[in-house]
Amino acid sequence: MRRASDRLRITVQLVDVRNEATLWAESYERNVTDVFAIQCDVARHIAHSLKFELLPSEQEVTTKTTANSVSYQAYLKGRYYWNKRTNEALKKAISYFEQAVLQDASYSLTYSGLALMPTFCWVRIAFCHRLTP
Repeated sequence: MRRASDRLRITVQLVDVRNEATLWAESYERNVTDVFAIQCDVARHIAHSLKFELLPSEQEVTTKTTANSVSYQAYLKGRYYWNKRTNEALKKAISYFEQAVLQDASYSLTYSGLALMPTFCWVRIAFCHRLTP
């Protein structure tokens, strides 16, 4: 996925892992007016192209998120830094999750990101210092 100003380009590939051959590929370009509508549109197009049919429960999952794109971007940045798992990155992750909450207090994924912090920090301390929890 690449973003330039108000344009978003998503490239999707289906690859055979046995020989790394590309079985199917498609690129999508959209204006970044509604990231969530883009996600739903691209997912439906991929499913249609590959002859899959999304179940109603799967279609419902793709729409349950925040309508606030600033909150969503902050959440994604928080997850990015959380996955780096360094002290500085974890501090940044917390900051981004908190920004996401301030933008949309009803966006539950931001709370899950914050809730994982104490557990992760304890596990990290125990592993690094060989402590017994």
